[in-house]
Order: sequence, then structure tokens, then C-alpha cells
Amino acid sequence: MRGASGASAASAAAALFAFGCATVLATAAAAQQAPVNGMRPAEPARHALVGATVIVAPGVTLEKATVVLRDGVIEAIGADVAPPAGYRVFDFTGKTIFPAFIEAALVTDS
Repeated sequence: MRGASGASAASAAAALFAFGCATVLATAAAAQQAPVNGMRPAEPARHALVGATVIVAPGVTLEKATVVLRDGVIEAIGADVAPPAGYRVFDFTGKTIFPAFIEAALVTDS
């Protein structure tokens, strides 16, 4: 009798393991989403960075300034600039913005 109960316990453990694997695979398959067919919605990238300290040039600083960006291009910078309607507003209080050019793919001759 002892051997039979050990075999049934092993069989039950194998069945439980198989069920667990099937559950994990089914969950992973359900979590995936098919790609969107057709055109993606073109939402304009309009942002306003409000309340920042902006360093315009060496020694020239604007306190509590607003930087307005549309499609990656700066439209306006100033302490008296208000965020336009429809722009996504980010609170940059306590943060500093300074101009910089970063070329991530810059190739230099060695």
C-alpha cells in the first residue's frame, strides 16, 4: 500500500506542476497585445515647463520661468510667459534648465 500512495502523490504533484505551467503560459499569452493596424493617432507634443530656473547664458538666469515646447521646438521662454491652452503642464519648481546640445551619435576621428 505504501508504494501505491507514493506513486499517487507523485502523480498528483506532476499534475499540479503541469496545471501551473499551463496557467502561466495562458496568462502570458493573454497579456500580449497585437500591434495596432493602420495609422497611429498623431497627438501633438505640446508641453509647458512651469516654475523652473532657466540659465539663458553664463551669468543670465531667469527665476520662476516657463518654457513652452511644441513638437520638440522651443516656442517661448520667460518669467511672464503663460502656458497656452491645450498644453501639457509640468511643474519644474526647484529644477534648473540650461541650454545644451547633446549628440548621442557623434562620430569623431581617433
